[in-house]
Amino acid sequence: ESATPESSVLDSLNWSVGFRFVRSSGRISGSASVGIDLETRWNDGDLPQVTADGQYDVTNSTVFALRYGNDNYLYLLDITGGSEVVIGRSNTTLVGDSQTIFFGGENQPNAKFPVMQERTDRWTIVHDYDSSENGEWADGIENQTVIKSNLFIDPGEKFTFDLPVAGTNKHYGLSYNSAATGVANPISGLQDGVWRWDAQEIIHNMVGWTFNTSATGYGRKPAYPTTWGVADGQIHTVSYRHKSDNTLEMWSEDDNELIMTYNVSTGGTPIHLFYSSTQTPSAYSQIPVLNKYDLDATDNGNNVSTWYYIESPGGVFTYPLFASTSDANTIDTSEGGSGNSNGYSYGDDPTG
Repeated sequence: ESATPESSVLDSLNWSVGFRFVRSSGRISGSASVGIDLETRWNDGDLPQVTADGQYDVTNSTVFALRYGNDNYLYLLDITGGSEVVIGRSNTTLVGDSQTIFFGGENQPNAKFPVMQERTDRWTIVHDYDSSENGEWADGIENQTVIKSNLFIDPGEKFTFDLPVAGTNKHYGLSYNSAATGVANPISGLQDGVWRWDAQEIIHNMVGWTFNTSATGYGRKPAYPTTWGVADGQIHTVSYRHKSDNTLEMWSEDDNELIMTYNVSTGGTPIHLFYSSTQTPSAYSQIPVLNKYDLDATDNGNNVSTWYYIESPGGVFTYPLFASTSDANTIDTSEGGSGNSNGYSYGDDPTG
């Protein structure tokens, strides 16, 4: 907390681990960063933004996340538009259960202080065959690894996720009941509501589910007339809906139709998703991203509220703001408040 020359801020010798954005090129630069490796050692082949000289192209709309992994590596991710792409990782592990993040930039033009929001870990590894994952899934998971979603849905809630193109034996279940390591066939440990999504892009090998035979996707693949499937090469969004009467349903969000119903009452128990791949490793991009909603709000068409912030005056940030009183009150209630909000206006907000 003292006057520091810009040259000292940008001197790589003063950083132990750091991802550097170079304004002139509009990129995260591998060569200008410190103690990190851009996506080269574990690239799953789907990162066109990484150039041959180790640069990651970004735009004004790119949204980043820093992740302190369960393996004690520091990751930089691109989470723009809900995607999650690992850009790079620290070369060595860091020490401690938490890390303090430092930020520095150029004097001219003025570097903007980042607006940061803490996020919770999405998955926990519940089976690691050879104990090589070190508890971390952000760089993808090996075949025979089983993960459990930390996100869950109570009665009256749903979460959505995408079925990947050419599934290659992706398995989903509601629980895992076997050893945490060394199980040659960990899929046998998946229990309750198990099903498989494979290269034919069909749901089959179900345990505990009953198909809705009237669904558009049922019999969509003529070669598999008693399964639910999608057209070749399409990502399809589905959901688990935990209804208030303790029934669990799986829906096609794209078709807006029931796919199948879980045969047993949930008893109101929170529903987690368990996931594994048995033939090939699962790239990070294939691990499901779960988005949670309130079923009542979804039925009313108000399942998404946009959160805003304003910088007014310069350097002073106010967050969160909402476009309507109803949005603000709804979010206040869902976050444990009493459902109240206050109205504000800002002279430099052209929308009023």
